[in-house]
Amino acid sequence: MYKFCFLLFSFLIISTSSESFSDVYFQETENDNILEIPFEYVEGLIVIKATVNGEEGRFLFDNGATHSCFNKDFAKKSNVTFRKRTRITDGNNNRTYVRKANIKKIEIDKAIFSNTEAYLIDTKKFFPCDPVDGIIGASIINAVNWKIDFEKKKMLLSLKPFEGNGLKMKMDISSSSNSTFINFKLNKKPLRTKVDFGFKGELKVNRYKKRFSLRGIKTERRVGISSLSITGLGNIDTTRIIHRDFDLSHLEKQLPVSPEVTLTKYLKYDARIGLDYFKKYKLIVNSTSREYILSNPKPVSDQPLKSYGIKIYVTNGAYKIIQIKTNESFSSSVKLMSEITFIDGKPVTYFKGFCHFQNYLDQKKRNRESLSIRLKNSDKDIEIPFKKPLLKLVS
Repeated sequence: MYKFCFLLFSFLIISTSSESFSDVYFQETENDNILEIPFEYVEGLIVIKATVNGEEGRFLFDNGATHSCFNKDFAKKSNVTFRKRTRITDGNNNRTYVRKANIKKIEIDKAIFSNTEAYLIDTKKFFPCDPVDGIIGASIINAVNWKIDFEKKKMLLSLKPFEGNGLKMKMDISSSSNSTFINFKLNKKPLRTKVDFGFKGELKVNRYKKRFSLRGIKTERRVGISSLSITGLGNIDTTRIIHRDFDLSHLEKQLPVSPEVTLTKYLKYDARIGLDYFKKYKLIVNSTSREYILSNPKPVSDQPLKSYGIKIYVTNGAYKIIQIKTNESFSSSVKLMSEITFIDGKPVTYFKGFCHFQNYLDQKKRNRESLSIRLKNSDKDIEIPFKKPLLKLVS
């Protein structure tokens, strides 16, 4: 069973070759068929409550997933039987088979979604220390309209589109995967971009489909694995991070917030825009009128956030380095997939499971403390500072 530490950024995307939206109706409401849905953040992503066959659960809100998903425990509690096998393509563009079922109804507050499909997956791969019961996917999200306040952690749900001032962006929904797309321009280059609330980052761009000149721009360079999806770890890649030096526009209107851009090789589409970018605004998602509205942009710093310069993945009790920031002082002392045997002078067996390890790292991060690691077959400790990454000018 795979587990990941908090240093590993993760997301889940599922696509199939069949498109369908759920039928939806409201139980009697007192507020003009507008429902207020509270939510929480888990690993920075939105999690809401929903009910299936009378059983309430916690679900990732993810329009990057074609349909909804349940884990095995919740499927058993809610009396949902998965029989048919279907082939899917995950967020790493890898194909695999999962079981699916037809769900009579899924309830979100007083909104009833009927005649929808669901897949059986292992959600513990993504949130091992704060497990969710499944995913509310695009076949439900795209059937209604949403008004999201990220700071207050609540959203409104309506059958009718919401009115709102702000930057209005046209979107379309793929008939093959239920995926939402917006046509942006990044530094004046067209970018057909998938909207993915299950992706915690801002803007990830396929550097082979869209080539940008980086001459004279300071970038952060990373080597290793940066993604985790339903089939496990992604591919080893060299990525460059551009911290808000590129302009993003839609229909010749520049967006108020320049995104943090990650240039990568392994991406199915031109680009993917994630939840961390939309958190910079108040957001309206008018699925039924095919429109997004962004308002109240937040001021952002053009400086990268502090972090450790490595990412660690834990599998079968082994602590391995899966990504390295190449411009750091320690970069030449570590190698990809090296196994760590000591952390801060403690053997890794000191940690009573993965969640104990994650809590330990979270506390060090809050205290802005350096991390000391020792690699297998070595007697030297390597200090990993908690700091802003070094940016290198591209010549």
